[in-house]
Amino acid sequence: TVVLSGGVSQWIAATKPADACDDLGERLALKTRALLQDTGFKIRVANDPIRATVLGASQQRMQVSGNTVFISDERLLPIRNAPVSLVTVPAADFDQQMITELVNESLSKALFDGDHGLRVLGIDWLGSLTYSRADAFCNGVIEGLRGLNTPITLLLKQDIAGLIGIHFVEELNYEKPVICLDGLDQVDFDFVDIGEVINQTGLVPVVAKSILFNSGSKLS
Repeated sequence: TVVLSGGVSQWIAATKPADACDDLGERLALKTRALLQDTGFKIRVANDPIRATVLGASQQRMQVSGNTVFISDERLLPIRNAPVSLVTVPAADFDQQMITELVNESLSKALFDGDHGLRVLGIDWLGSLTYSRADAFCNGVIEGLRGLNTPITLLLKQDIAGLIGIHFVEELNYEKPVICLDGLDQVDFDFVDIGEVINQTGLVPVVAKSILFNSGSKLS
């Protein structure tokens, strides 16, 4: 038997309706409940439970320059609570198939699906950016996301978002929406909010969120 306490436990145990807070609580609860049921555990709420739930949650607010990003359709923004899957692009030579496999592997590790199937890729690009590498990468991403109802949304550590976005649209004639943001210190987090472009400054507000940590924070 697993004894639960905290606000999220109301969803896990389904003891009474819980008001949606427009956050990750309900998704976390439903996933936890499914895992407990699959393993055969009985679920019970504590007789005198606490109300608040804190699981090492952390978030970092930042703004990225609108001059170096690529957003093919600003009507897609804002985006909230989109799950991020990390992909490390190797410094050594790679082909389209390798990128597709890296994308598929990373997506398979995600605990949650985003609203309406939305998924975000956090990209750590090692090595140089050449035409052939950009072409193999973009084609690999397209194939890796095939069948998913999601725009291509990339968060990059290196300042290459504009070039990558242009390659999708102008070189590959990709017609679906593309969002590429760069200049992020880290892309290894769990969820992200992407705000609307601030017209006066051209900045794009980003909130990076991590909900569970083994040791220390993923975000400095």
